[in-house]
Amino acid sequence: MYHEEGTKCAFLLSLLSSRALEWALAVWDANPQVRSSFPYFVGMIREVFEHPAGGKDISDQLMELRQGSEAAADYAIRFRTLAAQSGWNEAASWAVFRAGLNPALQTELAQPIGEGYLKRQTELLEFQVGLFHHEQLAFYVTYSPVNPVIQGFPWLRRHDPQISWCTGELARWSPTCLKECLREPVSRPCRTSCIEEATPVVHGHLPQPYADFWEVFSEERAVLLPAHQVWDCAIDPLPNTSLPKGRIYPLSLPESKAMEDYIEGALAVGSCGTLILTGRSW
Repeated sequence: MYHEEGTKCAFLLSLLSSRALEWALAVWDANPQVRSSFPYFVGMIREVFEHPAGGKDISDQLMELRQGSEAAADYAIRFRTLAAQSGWNEAASWAVFRAGLNPALQTELAQPIGEGYLKRQTELLEFQVGLFHHEQLAFYVTYSPVNPVIQGFPWLRRHDPQISWCTGELARWSPTCLKECLREPVSRPCRTSCIEEATPVVHGHLPQPYADFWEVFSEERAVLLPAHQVWDCAIDPLPNTSLPKGRIYPLSLPESKAMEDYIEGALAVGSCGTLILTGRSW
């Protein structure tokens, strides 16, 4: 019907409307080739407005995709599956991918650990976790806005600690750490007494300054509970409540063994109840 390229381009322009017309008018004056080459003009329209197979539906799915309660790895697989069909470039895909992550994870990604390449490393340093866990490590040096030291997956795999993710605390060291990494700052003996084998205290064996207080050192009296008095204060737990959480005093292995022996002896003679909450900080 139309033989000249310019006429074909003008006819195609007259068929456009809305946003497509706004775009075409903007490029019509800026790019002379749009007015003189019909195949070029059609190619530009397709590049801007034509979606790939399933394109519009796939794009809508990508924009609405959210991580929700699923793992980040599962969300990434779902996103990559859709992105492969969309024809989006990497920059656009990455921006939409981050927008669909959980808010907490987006916050973590917004706080970079460091900048550039890791170029410096410390000498071997004495690294201590808690009271008894010691080792020598060399660290890479970078800028961290929050944490002075960051231990990654290789350290966790080597020591294999038990971690309470609810409280964010290290609950227990692995058997390997108990043998190789844990050590007491001061080696000291630990003695325990067995309640069921209580022996009388001989006054003459006490140092003179403590002779008047021999009852305090009597293992026989230690198995007896004091008589109830009118001024005793009851400590009744509130209904439907739980005990407050507190840090357990760290005990060495000998101290833990002494504590367990004492509790077992107390249970054997009935001087303490059958419900005992015990714990160990490693």
